Amino acid sequence: MNLEMHECNSQKRKEELYGLFKEAVLSKLRVLPTIAALAATLLVVATFNDNLFPLTKFVRFLLSILLLVIPVSLYFYLDENNEVANKAQTALKQETGSAFSLPHKNFWKLIQVHFSYIALAIILFFTVAVVYLIWKYSVPISKPFTL
Repeated sequence: MNLEMHECNSQKRKEELYGLFKEAVLSKLRVLPTIAALAATLLVVATFNDNLFPLTKFVRFLLSILLLVIPVSLYFYLDENNEVANKAQTALKQETGSAFSLPHKNFWKLIQVHFSYIALAIILFFTVAVVYLIWKYSVPISKPFTL
């Protein structure tokens, strides 16, 4: 009897620790798009003046990477949230004994359920377009960097 309680407590403790670990990872994922956006903004502002920070191929590369990190990290965040929702749905199904699903009765409800992925696709499209424009229409450096 005592051994069974210890195993049950041990299993609960493992689940709690796993939950804390997942929350820590999820918190890091929440911060990543903000960090990338701020870093990209700083690079853009710094390149307004060629004397301050010339727009070299390396700077364009850094800017492209930082811009592409934003939708990729948002995708990972949405995917993690979707996984949590699916696990909660499975747990509710086991708990209640009946199927639990989100309502998909009409087109607008379907859009509402999947809006975050639709917005992410739009953000990804515009990010790729901006990266393309950075490489296609950037002006080469006309004079060397001097202080």
